[in-house]
Amino acid sequence: MTNILEDAYNRLFKTDTKKVIFVYTPPKVGSTTLVTSLRISLGKSIRVIHIHDEIMLTVLTGIHDIKIADLIEYVSKKGKVVYIIDIYRNPIERRISEYLIVFIKVVVIILVNYISK
Repeated sequence: MTNILEDAYNRLFKTDTKKVIFVYTPPKVGSTTLVTSLRISLGKSIRVIHIHDEIMLTVLTGIHDIKIADLIEYVSKKGKVVYIIDIYRNPIERRISEYLIVFIKVVVIILVNYISK
Protein backbone atom coordinates (compact mmCIF):
# COMPACT_ATOMS: atom_id res chain seq x y z
CA MET A 1 0.00 0.00 0.00
CA THR A 2 2.89 2.36 0.75
CA ASN A 3 4.15 2.08 -2.84
CA ILE A 4 0.69 3.03 -4.17
CA LEU A 5 0.51 6.02 -1.81
CA GLU A 6 4.04 7.11 -2.76
CA ASP A 7 3.12 6.89 -6.45
CA ALA A 8 -0.05 8.97 -5.88
CA TYR A 9 1.97 11.45 -3.82
CA ASN A 10 4.54 11.86 -6.60
CA ARG A 11 1.83 12.41 -9.19
CA LEU A 12 0.03 15.06 -7.11
CA PHE A 13 3.08 16.86 -5.75
CA LYS A 14 5.24 17.87 -8.69
CA THR A 15 6.58 20.85 -6.74
CA ASP A 16 7.77 20.57 -3.16
CA THR A 17 5.87 22.65 -0.62
CA LYS A 18 5.80 22.43 3.16
CA LYS A 19 2.04 22.99 3.43
CA VAL A 20 -0.88 21.31 1.69
CA ILE A 21 -4.56 22.19 1.60
CA PHE A 22 -7.01 19.43 0.72
CA VAL A 23 -10.40 20.81 -0.32
CA TYR A 24 -12.49 17.67 0.13
CA THR A 25 -16.14 18.38 -0.66
CA PRO A 26 -19.18 17.00 -2.45
CA PRO A 27 -19.92 18.58 -5.85
CA LYS A 28 -22.06 21.73 -6.27
CA VAL A 29 -21.07 23.45 -3.05
CA GLY A 30 -18.95 26.29 -4.43
CA SER A 31 -15.64 24.56 -3.83
CA THR A 32 -14.19 25.44 -7.25
CA THR A 33 -14.56 29.13 -6.45
CA LEU A 34 -12.76 28.61 -3.15
CA VAL A 35 -9.99 26.55 -4.74
CA THR A 36 -9.46 29.15 -7.48
CA SER A 37 -9.23 31.94 -4.90
CA LEU A 38 -6.77 29.95 -2.79
CA ARG A 39 -4.56 29.11 -5.76
CA ILE A 40 -4.49 32.72 -6.94
CA SER A 41 -3.77 34.18 -3.51
CA LEU A 42 -1.29 31.53 -2.33
CA GLY A 43 0.56 31.01 -5.60
CA LYS A 44 2.99 28.12 -5.39
CA SER A 45 3.70 28.51 -1.68
CA ILE A 46 0.99 26.02 -0.65
CA ARG A 47 -0.25 23.09 -2.72
CA VAL A 48 -4.05 23.05 -3.05
CA ILE A 49 -5.68 19.74 -3.96
CA HIS A 50 -9.38 19.71 -4.83
CA ILE A 51 -11.10 16.32 -4.46
CA HIS A 52 -14.76 15.26 -4.38
CA ASP A 53 -14.37 11.50 -3.95
CA GLU A 54 -12.17 8.46 -4.64
CA ILE A 55 -13.25 8.43 -8.30
CA MET A 56 -11.89 11.94 -8.75
CA LEU A 57 -8.69 10.90 -6.95
CA THR A 58 -8.33 8.05 -9.46
CA VAL A 59 -8.78 10.52 -12.32
CA LEU A 60 -6.13 12.85 -10.88
CA THR A 61 -3.56 10.15 -10.15
CA GLY A 62 -4.47 7.29 -12.49
CA ILE A 63 -4.31 4.96 -9.50
CA HIS A 64 -7.21 2.76 -8.37
CA ASP A 65 -7.99 1.44 -4.89
CA ILE A 66 -6.69 4.40 -2.92
CA LYS A 67 -8.65 6.15 -0.18
CA ILE A 68 -8.51 9.89 0.33
CA ALA A 69 -8.08 9.47 4.08
CA ASP A 70 -5.07 7.19 3.51
CA LEU A 71 -3.49 9.71 1.15
CA ILE A 72 -4.02 12.58 3.59
CA GLU A 73 -2.47 10.54 6.40
CA TYR A 74 0.47 9.59 4.17
CA VAL A 75 1.09 13.22 3.17
CA SER A 76 1.01 14.21 6.84
CA LYS A 77 3.54 11.49 7.73
CA LYS A 78 5.83 12.83 4.99
CA GLY A 79 6.24 15.92 7.17
CA LYS A 80 3.82 18.21 5.39
CA VAL A 81 1.52 20.55 7.28
CA VAL A 82 -1.92 19.46 6.13
CA TYR A 83 -5.10 21.53 6.20
CA ILE A 84 -8.44 20.02 5.25
CA ILE A 85 -11.34 22.21 4.14
CA ASP A 86 -14.81 20.81 3.69
CA ILE A 87 -17.85 22.74 2.49
CA TYR A 88 -21.46 21.64 2.52
CA ARG A 89 -24.72 23.04 1.23
CA ASN A 90 -28.09 21.82 2.28
CA PRO A 91 -29.92 19.78 -0.40
CA ILE A 92 -32.22 22.59 -1.57
CA GLU A 93 -29.27 24.91 -2.24
CA ARG A 94 -27.53 22.17 -4.24
CA ARG A 95 -30.70 21.59 -6.30
CA ILE A 96 -31.01 25.30 -7.04
CA SER A 97 -27.38 25.36 -8.21
CA GLU A 98 -27.92 22.30 -10.45
CA TYR A 99 -31.12 23.84 -11.88
CA LEU A 100 -29.40 27.13 -12.69
CA ILE A 101 -26.56 25.38 -14.48
CA VAL A 102 -29.00 23.40 -16.66
CA PHE A 103 -31.10 26.53 -17.26
CA ILE A 104 -28.07 28.55 -18.39
CA LYS A 105 -26.97 25.77 -20.75
CA VAL A 106 -30.44 25.64 -22.33
CA VAL A 107 -30.54 29.43 -22.74
CA VAL A 108 -27.10 29.39 -24.40
CA ILE A 109 -28.21 26.66 -26.83
CA ILE A 110 -31.35 28.60 -27.71
CA LEU A 111 -29.37 31.81 -28.27
CA VAL A 112 -26.74 30.07 -30.41
CA ASN A 113 -29.47 28.50 -32.55
CA TYR A 114 -31.28 31.84 -32.84
CA ILE A 115 -28.13 33.76 -33.80
CA SER A 116 -27.01 31.16 -36.34
CA LYS A 117 -30.29 31.44 -38.32
